[in-house]
Amino acid sequence: MLVAALPALGRGGRNRRHQKNIRVRSLVPLGHLTPAERAFIQRARFATAADAMRAVAARRMTAELYWE
Repeated sequence: MLVAALPALGRGGRNRRHQKNIRVRSLVPLGHLTPAERAFIQRARFATAADAMRAVAARRMTAELYWE
């Protein structure tokens, strides 16, 4: 029984087939950002807007959110 339950634990129980990704767009031109900030803007994708807002606020950036 334990062997059958272990694969189910790793999935998290969420259906990700129709998931929308929240992206971050800088309000400052990309030329004025540091390389680390530029990399964050290009790579960051979040499951919820709250997660995205927390990540942007932790970096003290000015940005807007949009759905991919």
